[in-house]
Amino acid sequence: MSWQKSALERLFKYVQIESETGNEKAVGEAVKADLKAMGLLPQEDHAGRLCGSTGNNIYCHIDGEPGAEPLMLEAHLDTVSPGSGIEPYVDGEWVKSRGNTILGADDKAGVAAILEAVSRILSQRLKHRPLDLVFSICEEAGRSGARHIDLSRIRARKAVVLDGGENIGRIIAQAPGMNTITAEIRGRAAHAWVEPEKGVSAIAAAARAVAEMELFRIDPETTANVGSFEAFGQTSVICDRAKLTFEVRSKSREKLAEHTGRILNCLQRAADETGAELIYKLHNDCPAFCLPQDRGTAKMVEDMCIRHGLAHCFTKEGGASNANIYNEMGIETVSVGIGMERVHTPQERLKLDWFYECIQGIVWLATEKLEDI
Repeated sequence: MSWQKSALERLFKYVQIESETGNEKAVGEAVKADLKAMGLLPQEDHAGRLCGSTGNNIYCHIDGEPGAEPLMLEAHLDTVSPGSGIEPYVDGEWVKSRGNTILGADDKAGVAAILEAVSRILSQRLKHRPLDLVFSICEEAGRSGARHIDLSRIRARKAVVLDGGENIGRIIAQAPGMNTITAEIRGRAAHAWVEPEKGVSAIAAAARAVAEMELFRIDPETTANVGSFEAFGQTSVICDRAKLTFEVRSKSREKLAEHTGRILNCLQRAADETGAELIYKLHNDCPAFCLPQDRGTAKMVEDMCIRHGLAHCFTKEGGASNANIYNEMGIETVSVGIGMERVHTPQERLKLDWFYECIQGIVWLATEKLEDI
């Protein structure tokens, strides 16, 4: 059997195992079984207890050539919904799903690519650097699996996350940080005709706050958005509850903190001026990162692409991935493409040439230039 056919069969097997966020146990067991079949010793932690998942993060260390610097390879096990009953099929140069489900290439293609690359390396007895394989849970739920990674199980201080679109040469070495705010404005209910003077409108307070905010494109590095504004009641009653959600993203940590503070100040000022009360929760979804392109992990991936004539470019991701979390932990991490498109929709698809190219690229990253990284 060719390695391409093996990779496709492996992908089909994984995507057909349901693993919507919080339900990763079955696919985790399949991954562990495949690693054991290669003679490896996978381990798992207890992150599922902390993340609300049936599964756990999976780790597997593979010894390599003495003196070669280790490399971590990572993909996440969970998918978004609807991810139950996936029926993958090949349509020309693409893998797609039948019906109204996602395909699950995000990120089962990354999982399959790592396993297939490792299988090739071991079966062909190729010299390789030490490898730390990590398969995380709950990436789609705020990257909570990565947040609970056990660093004592990881020796590598450089990593490649396989969780992007296009080919492996699409190198994401920079991504913004993101804060989310969940706010509740509490006013005071009163009859709108009988005694409106006694009421405090939460809607009016919240609207005043939003009207004062600077939103959307703040500068080339920063955006802000109000995602929802909910207030329900009768027309005869002054509404005493309004709930809002906000998001701030920035490539600059300082600007992220600064503009988040501005939004909170607008909310607090409007509450104070109207006699309402503000209650909010601030959550840092992920920290920003920006890696140099002329050295380290980013340069390693670029050099591999140059050596083998692969199309490549550095790009700035607008979203977040586990790479944000690992960089914050001190593991220099880039994210690369594995060929997936239209993710999180029933139109999701995987380009086979890019998927196979990614597998070959992993083999090259693991086996070439062992004297440096």
